[in-house]
Formats: sequence, C-alpha cells, structure tokens
Amino acid sequence: MLVMLQAFFDGSTADGEVLVFAGWIGRTDTWLDFNDPWQSLLDEDGGRPFKMKRAAKTANGMRRARRHFELIDKRPIAGAGIAVPIGDLSDVVDELGLPDALKNPFYFAWRTMLTLCFSTDHLNLREPVDFVFDDQTERVRIEKAWDYYYSTIPRRVRKLIMSRPTFRRDDDVLPLQAADLLAWWGRHRYVEGTLSQAKLFPEEWLSGPNKTTFAIVPKAGLRAALLKDMQASVAHARTHTLKLDNIKGSWGSFRFPAGA
Repeated sequence: MLVMLQAFFDGSTADGEVLVFAGWIGRTDTWLDFNDPWQSLLDEDGGRPFKMKRAAKTANGMRRARRHFELIDKRPIAGAGIAVPIGDLSDVVDELGLPDALKNPFYFAWRTMLTLCFSTDHLNLREPVDFVFDDQTERVRIEKAWDYYYSTIPRRVRKLIMSRPTFRRDDDVLPLQAADLLAWWGRHRYVEGTLSQAKLFPEEWLSGPNKTTFAIVPKAGLRAALLKDMQASVAHARTHTLKLDNIKGSWGSFRFPAGA
C-alpha cells in the first residue's frame, strides 16, 4: 500500500521586513487523527478558526496556542520553514538587473521551500507528497509559475510530488491553521533575532527534541539562487537549488517511519 504524505504551508510577514513560509508534513492518516482534537479545541473557543496572531495578544490566547501546539508535538509530524528577508531580496534583484516581479518574496519562498524539503537529510521525504497552500498565498502567481518549475526539477523529485499544489482556506482545512502557528513563531523569532539559534517554540511547550527545519536565506544565498535561476533560464536547465552552506537556521531532525 502506498502511503502518502501531506504538507500544509502558510505565510507570515512582518511590516515588509521578512516573509516566513512554513508548514507541517505528515501522513494522511496522521492528519485524519489530528482534525477532531483540533476542532474540539476550536469549539472550546467559540468555534473560531485558530489564528496565532490573535492568540499572541493575551495570556489566555497563548495558553490555547500551547494546547494546539501539543496536538502537533505529540504526533509524527515534521515542520519546515524558510525566512526570506524582503529588503535583501529587493536589493539583489536590483543589483542583478532582474524584473521587479522577482521582488515578490512568495515567488522565491515557495520554490525554495520545496527545494529544502527534498534536498536536506533533515527530512526523510521518500514517499509522494501532496502540497496544500493557504488560499491567500499568491495563488495566481504560483499557478502561473508551476509548470516551468516542475519541468526543471530533477526526475527523482518529480516522482515525489503528487501534483501541482492545491489552495484551500484555513477556515476549512485545519492543518493550515497549524501552519499559521508555525509561520507566526518563525516570523516572531526572526524579528527578535533568535531564529538562527534553534529557538522557535517556548521551551516549556516542547515534549521532546526539535522537529522543525528552519532556514534563513541571507543576501549571499539570495544572490547565489537568483544567479542560478538566470543561468537555468538561459540553458533551460534545472531550477536553482540552494545548498545548505548558502542558508543558515535551526535544524531539527525527523525521520518518517518506512511506509507500509
């Protein structure tokens, strides 16, 4: 029996400073087991969708956020995220004389996030993955760019991507609310300057080792990736692949058990 992984991603921005694109990866049966407990916590809060930005405003909200996080932490679910400094990206695009459209951090983030998922040993992605993005995540731009992206990635990676990403509302798809939680914490830690220190969630929230892989792309990494993109466009070859020495961040390690 083929066991499929599902990955749910959302974005969080901070006043034009950074875009964090992050989410969780787990098996379909794990997500089915996740939905009812998450909904029960929502029902206790009047049924409203979980928003980490709203929860962070009050002590009660943070307590609820911790309970939501514990539902994730206790399950075989891995987190991944990438932080794209918006100002640095804009500077590099100008420096290289590239179209202004490339200053959109979502365009860079989603492709680099997929590259990170399939090129790092920190995640053991050896089974087909179905990607679901929040419906507000630059849907039109991603859909327009998808065919080119897919045509340029290695064959071994194509085999692991079920199809083009689907876009859903987080009101309807509960794992996207979990992605919102992760993206908010990644943005929060980036702004306070602690993301690269492997500090993401409050220590008292954690029941075990870090299960998230989080990358920050510095200006040198942005330049290297966009230069590879330029070369690939001319040669119509593979799209950029960020090497781990071109990014920095906090590295958790997670291995999905072998599929049945």
